[in-house]
Amino acid sequence: MEVVHHIGYTVSDLARSERFYTNLLQCEPVERERYSGGWISRIVGYEGAVVDCVLYEIPGSSLMLELLEYQNPAPKTHDMETYNVGNVHWCVKVPNLQEEHERLRGLGVTLRSGPVNVLEDEGAEGERVLYVRDPDGISIEFLEEPA
Repeated sequence: MEVVHHIGYTVSDLARSERFYTNLLQCEPVERERYSGGWISRIVGYEGAVVDCVLYEIPGSSLMLELLEYQNPAPKTHDMETYNVGNVHWCVKVPNLQEEHERLRGLGVTLRSGPVNVLEDEGAEGERVLYVRDPDGISIEFLEEPA
């Protein structure tokens, strides 16, 4: 298997999500497209599919982030709580979690936690993490590895 190419999420409002992820990733999308019928319908398995797409190159990695808003079929939402089966999150490694926490707060990002030392209950220094949510409730983890 090769390296992972991209992570894709279906969002409810592509323009809103594009603003959010442009601020979060501190970069502009590399592609904006509308796909309809033909090959996209065959790939996703929905006759007459119409999908708007924004694609980001995630800074500092070879991984891409693909945001999709379905125009057809009409999308439905589901409970985005992280304990639900099938819910996913992605993790971004940062050099200074406290600085990232402050930056995210300044952007008005919905924080699920402040910086947490993963091993603090054992009295050891370990990774530090925090969780945030995007406008659709998709969880994003930020990770600072120990020095």
